[in-house]
Amino acid sequence: MFFRHTPVFLLCFGLLGACNEVRPIELGGGADGDGGGDDGGDDGGAVATTVTLDDVVSAWDAVACGLYACATHTRPTDAICALAGAATGHPFGVIPLAVASVGDGSAFYDDVAGAACLTVLQSMTTAADDCYGPAAPAVGDVFGDDFDASCGALVHGLLATGAVCDNDRQCSPGTTCQRDDDVGCARSCRPVLEIADSCVEHPADCQADAFCDGAVCVSRQLTVTGAQCFGHDECASGRCFDFVCAERSVRNGECVAEGDCQFGQFCRPLPPSTGLLGVCQDHSTVGGECGFAVACAGNQVCPGYATVTGGGNQNGVCQSRPADVGEACTPIADGFDRGDTGCFKDLLCEPTTRQCEEAPAVNAACSADGRCGFQAFCDDNRLCQPTKARGEPAADAGQCTDDIAFISGGVCADLDGNRCPATP
Repeated sequence: MFFRHTPVFLLCFGLLGACNEVRPIELGGGADGDGGGDDGGDDGGAVATTVTLDDVVSAWDAVACGLYACATHTRPTDAICALAGAATGHPFGVIPLAVASVGDGSAFYDDVAGAACLTVLQSMTTAADDCYGPAAPAVGDVFGDDFDASCGALVHGLLATGAVCDNDRQCSPGTTCQRDDDVGCARSCRPVLEIADSCVEHPADCQADAFCDGAVCVSRQLTVTGAQCFGHDECASGRCFDFVCAERSVRNGECVAEGDCQFGQFCRPLPPSTGLLGVCQDHSTVGGECGFAVACAGNQVCPGYATVTGGGNQNGVCQSRPADVGEACTPIADGFDRGDTGCFKDLLCEPTTRQCEEAPAVNAACSADGRCGFQAFCDDNRLCQPTKARGEPAADAGQCTDDIAFISGGVCADLDGNRCPATP
């Protein structure tokens, strides 16, 4: 499992320099200070050492690369650690952006939250044996509410309402960093809207436990089973089905999307002849079917799954962990342009030997069939280049990072058309 009482620190990529040993929260008076000699006097009582932001960063450096490798099905190499250090989305961008906000003077550090965050980070381990398999938790579950509550509160913003911002950590209490409009990416600090406040102009600004019903912010707790809804996040049950809040379906119950099912299940689509859009199913174990809308349990890979731009896919079979160099793999089938070979994502599946092999690095020559490693693409000069982030120009989808898709506007963007950089 990912959580243990004893921290296991695997790798460091040096967010603020070299990774140092994490200092635990210690109690005790100084040996040579006033009252802290051999017999301890009255003034030598226990004093908690202050946890600094550097302490938190050291603990984060020790676990971030391994967690990122688990999340992306890659090996924790120097190149992968560098990608982990540059990540800005949730959860990997939470601590780096907090550090950056303190550095540019837009926020100040909270040492109480720092102590709580350090405790959470020290409880994480990313040992390879714990990372994969049908019983392993999804990486997002490893972080959990404790991480958001402590590490998410590391800093407090200083920017006033209306100030230009990059992320929520820079904005003063009671405000949040939001896009100024639906067209550009400029952001500014705006007041958080409370229950019953008008949200017509800014529906995304409602407080965390509320949603915008099109007119005002409404508490999710008021939206009970049987009430009208337009999205899962409007219902206390977490399920909006046929515009009505409903309890989540049991196994084999009707569904439209995964949010309709019990936690740990997925919504499997059915042919139109059945009269149902889908039914809730348990996630597949090792050897079970996976691929299009069919998910593996825990943290596994799905060799054999393939898809082609413009539509069409074939399913694969759940495999407990990715294959390493020299191990067997499943080449992408003819007629498909992307999929899961079963190798670590920073390796390639050699189609002739059907074994995983090292992939060309960035700036190296592409493979004979024009392939590169993780988050890299083969350019017109047959050199591997880093994939593009949201908002960057791209010639096709293969030039964009794995979590976004190319759109006709000529830039990389999310499937919903969002071209703006991600912030946690």
